[in-house]
Amino acid sequence: MLCLRFELDGQACALPVAAIREVLPWRDPRPLPGLPPFVRGVFRHRGRPIPLLDGCMLVGGEGCPPRISSRVLVLDLDDDPQRPFGLLVERATDTVEVDPEEGPAARPLALDATPWLAELGHAGPEAIQLLRPHGLLPGKALELLYPGYCTEAAVMETP
Repeated sequence: MLCLRFELDGQACALPVAAIREVLPWRDPRPLPGLPPFVRGVFRHRGRPIPLLDGCMLVGGEGCPPRISSRVLVLDLDDDPQRPFGLLVERATDTVEVDPEEGPAARPLALDATPWLAELGHAGPEAIQLLRPHGLLPGKALELLYPGYCTEAAVMETP
């Protein structure tokens, strides 16, 4: 699977290229109070406010520094183009073919605490952590950034 390789707090990670709407240079967002620290704020892009998550803070780091190789990946929440969000990452410099691992050892151990972690993969000899875009925003942040989303999602999941 073709992925964009980047780093989060020094760890090799990747997202499928098909999940990424755009790749932008580092942005300085406007802070929003009341959200988890890894939600850095919002920035305007193409005339609309877009929430910006700091991927390095998400994995427990200090935050992505404003480097030349730092990028904002614009993703769609649940493939909905009306709900874009940005993910700030480090060293997003190339695409790689990632082969996902298979079996129980490939799955992260704490799925409830880290719903954004997918399976481990590899590109040549390098181990790469694949991410799930739809798990990056926790419920509280989702409801504050996209009012009514959690209610809509619950209704859609009800049989």
